[in-house]
Amino acid sequence: MIPRKWHEIINYFRALPRPRSLRNQLIASVWLGVACILIPSEIYAVRRDRDYATAATDQILLAEGNLAATNLQRWERGINETLHLVATSPSIRRLDQRESQEIINETSKIFPHRSIRLWTWGGDLLASPSKAVHVDKSYILARPFFQQARQGKSARGVYENCLTGRSCYLASIPVFAANLKPLSTPSAKPIGVLTSATRLEDTGADSGLESEVQHLRDLNNLILTGKLTDTKNQYPSLQNKEFNGFEVLMVSRNGNVIFPLSNRNNSISLLSASEIANGPWGPMVKAAQQSSQRGEFKEIEAERRLFLAYTKTIDSNWSIIAVRDKSSITEMVQDQIIESSIRALIILGLITLLIMIASRNAARPIQVAARAVREFRLGNFDTEITSNRTDEIGELYNDINQTGKSLRGLLSEKLAHAITDEQLHIATGIQQEFLLRVLPSTSRVELAARFDPAYEIGADWYDAINIGDVTYVVIADVCDKGIPSALFMSVFRSLLHYSLLEVSRNNKDGAISTSHPKINHPGK
Repeated sequence: MIPRKWHEIINYFRALPRPRSLRNQLIASVWLGVACILIPSEIYAVRRDRDYATAATDQILLAEGNLAATNLQRWERGINETLHLVATSPSIRRLDQRESQEIINETSKIFPHRSIRLWTWGGDLLASPSKAVHVDKSYILARPFFQQARQGKSARGVYENCLTGRSCYLASIPVFAANLKPLSTPSAKPIGVLTSATRLEDTGADSGLESEVQHLRDLNNLILTGKLTDTKNQYPSLQNKEFNGFEVLMVSRNGNVIFPLSNRNNSISLLSASEIANGPWGPMVKAAQQSSQRGEFKEIEAERRLFLAYTKTIDSNWSIIAVRDKSSITEMVQDQIIESSIRALIILGLITLLIMIASRNAARPIQVAARAVREFRLGNFDTEITSNRTDEIGELYNDINQTGKSLRGLLSEKLAHAITDEQLHIATGIQQEFLLRVLPSTSRVELAARFDPAYEIGADWYDAINIGDVTYVVIADVCDKGIPSALFMSVFRSLLHYSLLEVSRNNKDGAISTSHPKINHPGK
């Protein structure tokens, strides 16, 4: 059974006023039919494409997160290996300034985004890239990473206003003398410090992650939209209330953050761990710190927005999180739906135009037939439609023409009947004038009569005449009906009366008594 609600909807549409013209009825029917098909299909398409886009986004986040984790592991390990390789060079271990400078120059050619420098234990700079920013001795001696290296410990992390003149990711290792093992224990006193500083905005390029992730994003947009779009600047900036796009965060164990793909959020990396945790990126950092080595998908709320995320632990010091806002996925799907709806409306508009043209041509014969019928209504039955069509319209025209001929014949017959009816009315009056209302009666004879003609007028007649003691009763049935018979009856009656009077005079039997009252009710 159909639910009551659907009955109400159906009755509502039935109650709507229908367009008057056939053309508008066709257009309304087409639009209503398309709406009944298009609206449910669009709803289904939105849900299907949204689920598909969400699943595709999860896969791209998975690929992006795993790629970022692998590349960042490789990048961080590569920095350490490069530093240790340089630190084990005999020239570096002898603190030979000229040869050390040559090694630093060659290394800078291989890694242009890394600023590698060699320092003495006392903080003097021995070798650095040609464009290195000058750093005071007192400044470098006060830096935590330098102090750790002087104590024979490696250090790495994000530092504000570090050796590059701005925030950077910096790694430092101790340099031991040539007579010691290259990787000595902390109890051995280093003779120098080797540092490598990479600006935060160069992290993606130095690790190779930026280009690889860009390829993934291009592929993702190609899958979702069917076309390749520019995604280079599609990075969210929560602190600026900008939420659309992808972003990857490298989160340290103590809550420091690196954005290896873009420099839009580098200012966040300069904040303290507590400031980051309490800021707009705090939910992302917390989710990354709670990740596992297996990796997992999460839905995170930040700044009253929902984000899809994939988190994974890189090592004991770092975790990775790849995020994308959920609303942009819906907007992308909606854009596709809008495009398809616009195409459907354009097609529907063209169909409507064709219907208007076709219905105008189809309605023209109906208008011709309607004009002919209006002429018939005005009494112009001579109207005829001239056409040589042999289709259904031609048959309609022929039927209308035949109807006109039939109406002309009926009109002529009606006019003829009108004349005859008037004559019959006159003849009926004549006939009734000759019929008695009250019949004469005597002490010996009592008469009564009833007259019912078969038609409006008949030739039958009755009469009663008293002549002396004799009562004459006359009943006549004249052949045929109508005016001639009635007139004949009237003549015959007059002749009969005259004959009886003549007989009476000749016989002198007494006066003749007749009664001919006027009859006001025909047929009586």
